[in-house]
Amino acid sequence: YLGCIDTQWQTVQVYPQAKLAFGINDTTQCLRANQKFIFTDTSRISGSTFKSYSWAMGDGRTSNRTDSVQHTYKNPGTYTVILSTETNDGCKDQLQKKVYVYALPQVGYTVNNNSQCLKGNGFAFSDKTTSADGAISYRLWSFGNKAKSTSTATNPTFIYDTARAFDVKLRVTSIFGCQDSITQTMNVRPMPKSVILHRTKDTQCLGGNVFRFTDTSGIASGSFTRQWSFGDGVGTSTSKWPSYSYAADGNFIVRLALNSDFNCKDTASKIVTVTPMPVVSIKASSASLCERQDTGVFTAISTIKNGTLGTAKWYFGNGDSAVGTTVKYLYKKAGTYTLTLWVNSGVGCRSTATMLINVRNKPAMGLTQSKSQYCVNDSLIVDLSVTRATAPITYSWTGPNSYKATTQDVVFDSIKLVNQGTYSVSLRDFYGCKADTFTTVKVNPLPVATAYSKSPVCTRSVMSLRANGGLTYEWFGPNAYKSTKQDNNRAPVDSTFLGNYTVWVTDANKCKDDFTIKVDVKPGFRVTASNNSAVCTYDTLK
Repeated sequence: YLGCIDTQWQTVQVYPQAKLAFGINDTTQCLRANQKFIFTDTSRISGSTFKSYSWAMGDGRTSNRTDSVQHTYKNPGTYTVILSTETNDGCKDQLQKKVYVYALPQVGYTVNNNSQCLKGNGFAFSDKTTSADGAISYRLWSFGNKAKSTSTATNPTFIYDTARAFDVKLRVTSIFGCQDSITQTMNVRPMPKSVILHRTKDTQCLGGNVFRFTDTSGIASGSFTRQWSFGDGVGTSTSKWPSYSYAADGNFIVRLALNSDFNCKDTASKIVTVTPMPVVSIKASSASLCERQDTGVFTAISTIKNGTLGTAKWYFGNGDSAVGTTVKYLYKKAGTYTLTLWVNSGVGCRSTATMLINVRNKPAMGLTQSKSQYCVNDSLIVDLSVTRATAPITYSWTGPNSYKATTQDVVFDSIKLVNQGTYSVSLRDFYGCKADTFTTVKVNPLPVATAYSKSPVCTRSVMSLRANGGLTYEWFGPNAYKSTKQDNNRAPVDSTFLGNYTVWVTDANKCKDDFTIKVDVKPGFRVTASNNSAVCTYDTLK
């Protein structure tokens, strides 16, 4: 160390140093469309002024604004913002600060079905959100319903009580406070309301059953199709007003199924009952009867699958009727009648059986006699006329003195007193129809004729003919003699008076008998007297 010292002085100019400062509205922001960093210069300098400003935003972009700068970053990241200044004295300085741009969560969710029917709807949501910067710290589901229902569950399920469109919003917040949301529309489809209007009785009889239905269903919006099934495995229909008849008895579930244009379904059902019919037939004593003769016996043969049977009612086809299982009936007029049987079940189901009954004419008979009354030895014919009978016909006669015959007419060549009386006849035709009648035959005895005449008689005398036994007389004699007197005197007798004299005697019944007498004529003698004297009456002539 030599201790040499030297000194040189030089004047230097020291310029004032700027005190740089700038403020940032928010150093941490999320990447979004309205994201904005505001950098406000608060730098100060004493004794000088700033010549220039330069901002470097850290993403390649710059600004020369001197007061404040607004900047939006397009990508997430950490950016260094540098403020560079230069004073008029040429002093340069820099100040840098970091800002942070965080990525928004990538919000997304799925749903089991975004179009569901109101009935049984359940929208199951699954949060599919991802976040590049930090975990999700909070989520909020808004279901868009009137009650403003929300949920913070990751995967909620929501059931709507109204059919319409709902906007479901999921808002997600990251741990850095970055939020984003997504909205999707959920469609709750209206349900068709299935309503069956039954226009006929719910319970009907099998016979002639017709069930008529009306679809009075509706839907709030949209359209629907319908399908009827009638519960017997056979019948279906798509009509709004179907009618259906069942082929068998039983209980059947009628279903009306609706399907909307969004496949929303509803079903209504109704039970109808078809009750069994009585099985009915007629047992008849005969289907061929004779009027006013044969009493028909009719029996109802009836059964039923289940249930009870009512009383049988009969209609005889002529306005008459009767009730009972077995009835008897006598038809009074010929013709063809429809016998009808009605049998009701316990619930009023009626079955009918019919049978044609042929009621045959009762034969008509007429008897005529050849006379109103007869005399012994007359011929007798009883003529039987028959109408309205079908051949062959059989006859049976009975009468006095054990008389029997099977002929149509009664004939006697010579009737006797023992044949007097009542003759009855019965006939039966081909169908067994019967008729009978009778007639009375009166037989009068013959009068007993007697006659008398003195025989022989002399010529030129008086012949007397006398008769008895009748009411009227008729004489027949020789030489065409006739007389209707009971007693006759003939004079003068001559030879022509000789012969047989027959008298027919007729009584009050016009029965006749005859009697014949023989008259012999002998020559008489002549007495001659002469006396011219006058004589008086009652004098004796000598």
